[in-house]
Amino acid sequence: MTKYIRLDIAGENKLFEQFSKSSDWKFNWQFEYMPRDTPQHNHMAKLGFAVIINKGRALGRSTNIICTGKHSRQQLI
Repeated sequence: MTKYIRLDIAGENKLFEQFSKSSDWKFNWQFEYMPRDTPQHNHMAKLGFAVIINKGRALGRSTNIICTGKHSRQQLI
């Protein structure tokens, strides 16, 4: 279950926090606000995406799936 939600400081995000704590939703989330567009805060998330993409590519190569689109020029064995 989600305990923490990390967002940038924007009006719609603060409104989302108000809705989630209202009597209609009753979520028990901890909201953390951080500055936007700061690469030092996004480092771990970007690493996670790279890991997921590489695992997908490895899976595609092991099953001989042909990629289409951006990576269609790569030969898959």
